[in-house]
Amino acid sequence: MFLRSIIIFAALWGMSSSAPNSRIFGGQRVEPGELPYTVLIRLTRQHDLGERLFCGTILTRQWILTAAHPVQNDVYRPDAFEVMAGKYDLWSTEYNEQSRSVREVIRHPKHTSLVIGLHDVALLMLATPLEFTEAVQPIAVDISTEYPDGVGTVTGYGTRLEDGKQTSFLMKLSVNILTIGACTNGHKFWNPSIICTDPGTCEGDSGAPLVQWRSNRWVQIGLMSFGEQCTFYGVPTYYTYVSQYVSWINETLVTAKIEATDGAVRLGAGMWLTVIGSVVFVLSAQLNTKIHAVFI
Repeated sequence: MFLRSIIIFAALWGMSSSAPNSRIFGGQRVEPGELPYTVLIRLTRQHDLGERLFCGTILTRQWILTAAHPVQNDVYRPDAFEVMAGKYDLWSTEYNEQSRSVREVIRHPKHTSLVIGLHDVALLMLATPLEFTEAVQPIAVDISTEYPDGVGTVTGYGTRLEDGKQTSFLMKLSVNILTIGACTNGHKFWNPSIICTDPGTCEGDSGAPLVQWRSNRWVQIGLMSFGEQCTFYGVPTYYTYVSQYVSWINETLVTAKIEATDGAVRLGAGMWLTVIGSVVFVLSAQLNTKIHAVFI
């Protein structure tokens, strides 16, 4: 029971070079290595329908956080996914990028396509752990129960507003986090598990992280779920309220089982080290010290 109460990814100290800018109309190109927690996810669709691109964030070396709606029809096809970490330029291969296949796709058990934005959260377990570098780093996740306010920054690889073409680079946009009242009035499918901001995302930004600069680090407060795409007025953009899913994500990371080479089901050694690292961080936080937990 104690292990399940540990907030694993609260131990992750995000790395960044700068705080968010003021509101950026139309988005701005992210500098290489500036926001190293964002990943590009490629999904090869069934029936020769090409590929789908969307976004996610790095929780640990082996776990990626994303939205449930882009993966909902392919949870039993992990081999159809590719995760690209440290990816800056979509049209070239860079020395610091890392490509990983996916071992398992886990969406929230209560997610349904019948209600937009409801429990729109999923996890991807990588087949091979990432190597943390300046260009590949985990994100700290908000665990506060206090509704966020102020300005947030959303990053993604979605299409550009002006011509509908795929962006060539990772982009960022500063947006105002709207009140609960504005969110409830903005869309009939609002529910307490989502928050909203000014519109500003576009096609391909599903799962894109909404972050804030707090205590000298980036903290994820949301992941892009739905909205009127590619507009800067009208209906807000809605995000899964990440802190509402801390318990589910934490339990999934701790209890997920993998198949051993002999066919037996066991908790992976990497999971146990993640748990140990979390305990170390939680204890250190209580002592008001800053140390880095060790993840594999």
